[in-house]
Amino acid sequence: MEDSKTKNILAKKNSPKITFSLLMVAIILILLGIGFGNPRSVWQKAVFICMECIGLG
Repeated sequence: MEDSKTKNILAKKNSPKITFSLLMVAIILILLGIGFGNPRSVWQKAVFICMECIGLG
């Protein structure tokens, strides 16, 4: 059986400030990754792995 303290913790909703803050941090990190050229390197690695999987690499 769950006690009332556990029920209260599970029933609480996230604070809008916390949600907004986490969203802003995620957007900033995504933009930094794009700015440093990470999508290009990730794409190149994905293509290389796929070529290895089909036996061309």
